[in-house]
Amino acid sequence: MKCYSVTVGARHTVGRGHRFSRADEEKIIALTQASFPSGFTLLNATGGWFDPVHQRFVREESRQIIVTAAGWSQVRPWSRKLARTLRQKEVLVTEIGRVKRVVVR
Repeated sequence: MKCYSVTVGARHTVGRGHRFSRADEEKIIALTQASFPSGFTLLNATGGWFDPVHQRFVREESRQIIVTAAGWSQVRPWSRKLARTLRQKEVLVTEIGRVKRVVVR
């Protein structure tokens, strides 16, 4: 199994604000749970990104979704559906690496 991180910004979501709406949060959770029923991690972030076209830093909330999958073929359709649903031009997908589990007793 491999671990993947997907980062999504709030700016182009349905609410088109600098924050995620409750409906957007619910969509992220529902889509991710349907594709990764064994679990995932959702992190909230503040910050932004640099817009090279307008030469400015755009502040917005982001969500980092961490999933484990056998490979890219499982992550790709989910990340595309997530991007379309949230009206994103693109999402950042990072392959973190092989999953290592530590069991504490």
